[in-house]
Amino acid sequence: MEANPGGNEAFNSFLKNRGIPKGTDIPLKYNSNAASNFSDKIQTVSENKHRIEPPIVKEYGLGILSSAASSVVQSAANAVSKNP
Repeated sequence: MEANPGGNEAFNSFLKNRGIPKGTDIPLKYNSNAASNFSDKIQTVSENKHRIEPPIVKEYGLGILSSAASSVVQSAANAVSKNP
């Protein structure tokens, strides 16, 4: 077991390996598939269970959206979810 599998350094490294730079907008970073995988990883480690790491899938493009662009994306996602 790793000494400290969680923390910001481990999280940012995990995301970077999946194509999400450290400077990515917080909502995009924390709502990414990679963040969900990291959370699952930490949960598994904390329960001292065996985990098979899923394949790395790069999430290209998340780091280049500005705050304004991410607001537009979020608004569009909200509109779609309200009107399926």
